[in-house]
Amino acid sequence: MISRERVVATARSYINVPFLHQGRTRAGLDCVGLLGRSFGVKLDAADYGELPKPERMRAGTTALCDAVSIADLMPADILW
Repeated sequence: MISRERVVATARSYINVPFLHQGRTRAGLDCVGLLGRSFGVKLDAADYGELPKPERMRAGTTALCDAVSIADLMPADILW
C-alpha cells in the first residue's frame, strides 16, 4: 500500500509541471500520467482520448482504488 504522505510528497514534486492531456513526462503530464509514472497505476490512455470513454475509465479506476465518501476525503484521495 502506498502511504498518503508519499502520494502528497510525490504530487508536490510535480508542482509547476504543466498539464498535458495524456502527458507522461515532467515536460507535461495529466493525473493518470502522475499515477502511472509515480506509482505504477496502469490505465489505457485510449480510454480517455479526446472523446473519453468514462465507463472504461471508471472500471479501470474502480479496479485499482477503494471508494471513499466525500465526507471522508483525506489528502491523497483521488476524485473521480
